[in-house]
Amino acid sequence: MKLLIVIAAITIGAGAAQAGQILNQRWSQPVTRWHLALAPHSTFVTLRQVGVAAAAATADDTKVVTLVDGLGNPETTHSARWKFIRLPAAVPSKAKAVRLSFRAAITRGQNAGDAVVYAFVRTPGATCCDGPPGFLNYPVDFSLSGKKLDGSDDQRPPMVVQADAVGVGGSYRGWQTVDLPIRDHGFQFAWGYRRTMGTWPSGDAVAVAVYVDGWAE
Repeated sequence: MKLLIVIAAITIGAGAAQAGQILNQRWSQPVTRWHLALAPHSTFVTLRQVGVAAAAATADDTKVVTLVDGLGNPETTHSARWKFIRLPAAVPSKAKAVRLSFRAAITRGQNAGDAVVYAFVRTPGATCCDGPPGFLNYPVDFSLSGKKLDGSDDQRPPMVVQADAVGVGGSYRGWQTVDLPIRDHGFQFAWGYRRTMGTWPSGDAVAVAVYVDGWAE
Protein backbone atom coordinates (compact mmCIF):
# COMPACT_ATOMS: atom_id res chain seq x y z
CA MET A 1 0.00 0.00 0.00
CA LYS A 2 1.54 3.30 -1.10
CA LEU A 3 1.54 6.19 1.35
CA LEU A 4 0.75 9.39 -0.50
CA ILE A 5 -0.65 11.58 2.28
CA VAL A 6 1.77 14.02 3.90
CA ILE A 7 1.16 14.75 7.58
CA ALA A 8 1.69 18.21 9.16
CA ALA A 9 -1.14 19.96 7.36
CA ILE A 10 -2.21 21.51 10.68
CA THR A 11 0.17 22.68 13.39
CA ILE A 12 -1.07 23.40 16.92
CA GLY A 13 0.38 23.91 20.36
CA ALA A 14 0.74 20.98 22.71
CA GLY A 15 -2.13 22.06 24.94
CA ALA A 16 -4.65 21.79 22.12
CA ALA A 17 -3.90 18.18 21.22
CA GLN A 18 -6.58 16.60 23.38
CA ALA A 19 -8.55 14.50 20.88
CA GLY A 20 -6.55 11.35 21.52
CA GLN A 21 -6.60 9.22 24.64
CA ILE A 22 -3.24 9.83 26.36
CA LEU A 23 -1.48 6.76 27.64
CA ASN A 24 0.76 7.12 30.66
CA GLN A 25 3.78 5.65 28.92
CA ARG A 26 6.46 7.74 30.64
CA TRP A 27 6.40 10.96 28.62
CA SER A 28 10.04 11.65 29.39
CA GLN A 29 10.46 14.06 26.46
CA PRO A 30 8.39 17.24 26.65
CA VAL A 31 6.08 17.77 23.66
CA THR A 32 5.96 21.35 22.39
CA ARG A 33 3.93 21.15 19.17
CA TRP A 34 1.56 18.76 17.40
CA HIS A 35 1.28 18.40 13.62
CA LEU A 36 -2.08 16.88 12.71
CA ALA A 37 -3.31 15.59 9.36
CA LEU A 38 -6.09 17.35 7.48
CA ALA A 39 -7.46 13.94 6.47
CA PRO A 40 -7.55 11.62 9.49
CA HIS A 41 -7.28 7.85 8.97
CA SER A 42 -5.52 8.27 5.61
CA THR A 43 -1.91 7.30 6.36
CA PHE A 44 -1.79 3.53 6.80
CA VAL A 45 0.58 1.86 9.30
CA THR A 46 -0.38 -1.80 9.71
CA LEU A 47 -3.28 -4.26 9.40
CA ARG A 48 -4.29 -7.58 10.94
CA GLN A 49 -7.25 -9.30 9.29
CA VAL A 50 -8.34 -12.94 9.57
CA GLY A 51 -11.45 -14.91 8.69
CA VAL A 52 -11.82 -13.15 5.34
CA ALA A 53 -11.21 -14.42 1.80
CA ALA A 54 -7.63 -15.59 1.29
CA ALA A 55 -6.80 -12.72 -1.05
CA ALA A 56 -7.62 -10.17 1.67
CA ALA A 57 -6.36 -12.00 4.75
CA THR A 58 -3.09 -11.15 6.50
CA ALA A 59 -0.89 -13.70 8.22
CA ASP A 60 -2.46 -14.80 11.50
CA ASP A 61 0.42 -14.13 13.90
CA THR A 62 -1.59 -15.08 17.00
CA LYS A 63 -1.34 -18.23 19.10
CA VAL A 64 -3.78 -19.96 21.41
CA VAL A 65 -3.37 -18.52 24.92
CA THR A 66 -4.98 -20.13 27.96
CA LEU A 67 -5.45 -18.43 31.31
CA VAL A 68 -7.62 -18.24 34.41
CA ASP A 69 -9.75 -15.09 34.47
CA GLY A 70 -10.39 -12.78 37.42
CA LEU A 71 -13.27 -15.00 38.58
CA GLY A 72 -11.20 -18.17 38.51
CA ASN A 73 -12.67 -19.50 35.27
CA PRO A 74 -10.46 -21.08 32.58
CA GLU A 75 -10.41 -19.06 29.36
CA THR A 76 -8.94 -19.46 25.88
CA THR A 77 -8.15 -16.65 23.45
CA HIS A 78 -5.92 -15.93 20.46
CA SER A 79 -3.20 -13.34 21.12
CA ALA A 80 -0.16 -12.08 19.25
CA ARG A 81 3.10 -11.20 20.95
CA TRP A 82 4.39 -7.65 21.15
CA LYS A 83 5.93 -6.59 17.82
CA PHE A 84 7.86 -3.44 16.90
CA ILE A 85 6.07 -1.42 14.20
CA ARG A 86 8.10 1.14 12.29
CA LEU A 87 6.29 4.33 11.36
CA PRO A 88 5.97 5.48 7.73
CA ALA A 89 8.23 8.11 6.24
CA ALA A 90 5.45 10.70 6.58
CA VAL A 91 6.42 10.89 10.28
CA PRO A 92 9.80 12.67 10.51
CA SER A 93 12.69 11.29 12.51
CA LYS A 94 12.45 14.17 15.02
CA ALA A 95 8.95 13.10 16.14
CA LYS A 96 8.62 12.35 19.88
CA ALA A 97 5.04 11.05 19.84
CA VAL A 98 2.30 10.09 17.41
CA ARG A 99 -1.46 10.15 17.27
CA LEU A 100 -2.65 6.70 16.19
CA SER A 101 -6.14 5.75 15.04
CA PHE A 102 -7.40 2.18 15.15
CA ARG A 103 -10.29 0.82 13.10
CA ALA A 104 -11.75 -2.35 14.57
CA ALA A 105 -14.09 -4.50 12.49
CA ILE A 106 -16.04 -7.68 13.25
CA THR A 107 -18.35 -9.41 10.78
CA ARG A 108 -20.26 -12.29 12.36
CA GLY A 109 -20.76 -15.50 10.45
CA GLN A 110 -23.57 -18.01 10.65
CA ASN A 111 -23.02 -19.09 14.26
CA ALA A 112 -24.49 -17.70 17.45
CA GLY A 113 -22.28 -16.52 20.26
CA ASP A 114 -19.79 -13.73 20.70
CA ALA A 115 -16.81 -12.38 18.74
CA VAL A 116 -14.17 -10.05 20.17
CA VAL A 117 -11.13 -8.27 18.72
CA TYR A 118 -8.62 -6.29 20.80
CA ALA A 119 -5.37 -4.39 20.30
CA PHE A 120 -2.58 -2.89 22.39
CA VAL A 121 0.20 -0.34 21.88
CA ARG A 122 3.08 0.72 24.06
CA THR A 123 6.30 2.72 23.83
CA PRO A 124 9.34 0.52 23.17
CA GLY A 125 10.98 -0.11 26.53
CA ALA A 126 7.70 -0.04 28.49
CA THR A 127 7.07 -3.11 30.63
CA CYS A 128 3.30 -3.02 31.00
CA CYS A 129 1.16 -6.01 30.15
CA ASP A 130 3.43 -8.91 29.32
CA GLY A 131 0.70 -11.57 29.26
CA PRO A 132 -0.64 -14.30 31.55
CA PRO A 133 1.60 -16.90 33.23
CA GLY A 134 3.26 -19.13 30.67
CA PHE A 135 2.64 -16.68 27.81
CA LEU A 136 5.26 -13.97 28.26
CA ASN A 137 4.80 -11.08 25.82
CA TYR A 138 1.32 -12.23 24.72
CA PRO A 139 -1.09 -9.67 26.30
CA VAL A 140 -4.76 -10.62 26.47
CA ASP A 141 -8.08 -8.81 26.62
CA PHE A 142 -8.35 -7.23 30.08
CA SER A 143 -11.92 -8.44 30.45
CA LEU A 144 -10.35 -11.91 30.78
CA SER A 145 -7.23 -11.04 32.76
CA GLY A 146 -9.07 -9.01 35.40
CA LYS A 147 -6.73 -6.01 35.12
CA LYS A 148 -8.08 -2.48 35.45
CA LEU A 149 -8.55 -0.09 32.55
CA ASP A 150 -8.86 3.07 34.63
CA GLY A 151 -5.16 3.98 34.64
CA SER A 152 -4.94 3.99 38.43
CA ASP A 153 -1.56 2.27 38.43
CA ASP A 154 1.77 3.82 37.41
CA GLN A 155 1.64 2.46 33.87
CA ARG A 156 -1.75 2.92 32.27
CA PRO A 157 -2.86 -0.23 30.45
CA PRO A 158 -2.24 0.24 26.73
CA MET A 159 -5.25 -1.68 25.40
CA VAL A 160 -6.89 0.82 23.07
CA VAL A 161 -9.30 -1.50 21.23
CA GLN A 162 -11.82 -3.91 22.73
CA ALA A 163 -14.67 -4.53 20.28
CA ASP A 164 -17.49 -7.01 20.77
CA ALA A 165 -20.18 -8.29 18.37
CA VAL A 166 -22.95 -10.67 19.42
CA GLY A 167 -25.46 -12.72 17.48
CA VAL A 168 -25.72 -14.32 14.05
CA GLY A 169 -24.99 -11.79 11.31
CA GLY A 170 -24.05 -9.07 13.81
CA SER A 171 -21.16 -6.76 13.13
CA TYR A 172 -19.07 -3.98 14.62
CA ARG A 173 -17.22 -1.05 13.04
CA GLY A 174 -15.56 1.58 15.21
CA TRP A 175 -12.59 3.88 15.74
CA GLN A 176 -10.31 4.58 18.70
CA THR A 177 -7.54 7.18 18.89
CA VAL A 178 -4.51 7.36 21.16
CA ASP A 179 -1.49 9.64 21.66
CA LEU A 180 1.68 7.65 22.29
CA PRO A 181 5.37 8.49 22.87
CA ILE A 182 7.60 6.68 20.38
CA ARG A 183 11.19 5.45 20.32
CA ASP A 184 13.44 4.50 17.39
CA HIS A 185 10.76 5.82 15.02
CA GLY A 186 8.21 3.25 16.08
CA PHE A 187 6.05 1.64 18.74
CA GLN A 188 5.08 -1.84 19.94
CA PHE A 189 1.80 -3.43 18.90
CA ALA A 190 -0.10 -6.56 19.91
CA TRP A 191 -3.58 -7.80 19.14
CA GLY A 192 -5.91 -10.75 19.54
CA TYR A 193 -9.38 -12.13 19.07
CA ARG A 194 -11.99 -14.69 20.03
CA ARG A 195 -14.23 -15.86 17.21
CA THR A 196 -15.82 -18.81 15.47
CA MET A 197 -12.91 -20.09 13.42
CA GLY A 198 -13.08 -20.45 9.65
CA THR A 199 -13.60 -18.10 6.73
CA TRP A 200 -16.70 -15.88 6.65
CA PRO A 201 -19.61 -16.67 6.38
CA SER A 202 -19.01 -19.99 8.13
CA GLY A 203 -16.62 -18.27 10.56
CA ASP A 204 -16.27 -14.74 11.93
CA ALA A 205 -14.07 -12.14 10.24
CA VAL A 206 -12.12 -9.76 12.50
CA ALA A 207 -9.68 -6.96 11.75
CA VAL A 208 -7.67 -4.14 13.27
CA ALA A 209 -6.15 -1.45 11.04
CA VAL A 210 -3.78 1.22 12.37
CA TYR A 211 -3.28 4.69 10.90
CA VAL A 212 -1.17 7.67 11.97
CA ASP A 213 -3.08 10.95 12.21
CA GLY A 214 -0.32 13.22 13.46
CA TRP A 215 2.99 13.59 15.25
CA ALA A 216 4.51 15.75 17.96
CA GLU A 217 7.91 17.40 18.34
